[in-house]
Amino acid sequence: MLNKSEIRNSIKELKKKQSQDYYPVHSQIIADKIERLPQFVHSQTIAMYWPMPMEVDLTPLIIKYSTSKTILLPVVSDDDIVFSQFEGESQMKKNRYNILEPTGTVFSDIEQIEALIIPGIAFDKSGNRLGRGKGYYDRFLSTSNAFKIGVCFEFQLFESIPALPHDVKVNMVICG
Repeated sequence: MLNKSEIRNSIKELKKKQSQDYYPVHSQIIADKIERLPQFVHSQTIAMYWPMPMEVDLTPLIIKYSTSKTILLPVVSDDDIVFSQFEGESQMKKNRYNILEPTGTVFSDIEQIEALIIPGIAFDKSGNRLGRGKGYYDRFLSTSNAFKIGVCFEFQLFESIPALPHDVKVNMVICG
């Protein structure tokens, strides 16, 4: 089995090999699958994320549902992430990683979050997630009882990836 660093490097190379059309087409396939999930349909408060380049782009879902559901996005706060409500692209600013994040009040009642849709460098079929290595999501996920949905492109799904005791599994992986 590849170690975490080898998997990250492998995915980085695979991302470069995809055509520019690959990302929007497959992001839409994933968004369509999410939109039909009971865990999405029946949830009122959903935490998602604003994508980095070559990451699954769910911004059409964020924008579409921001008027009928409470859509939360992560905000980097020191060594952790917190969530704030998405209130439109005009209410976003770039963080230290050059990722857009909402500027509103921190959403403090994390128990209200019913579903979390999160990216990863890689996932495996058991729900293990490999992130970028900073542990932001693992620290947050360990505090949340929400239904956790990992999203990735097919080349990011592995049979098995290394996991440590503090790594938090997702309940489901959606890829396309």
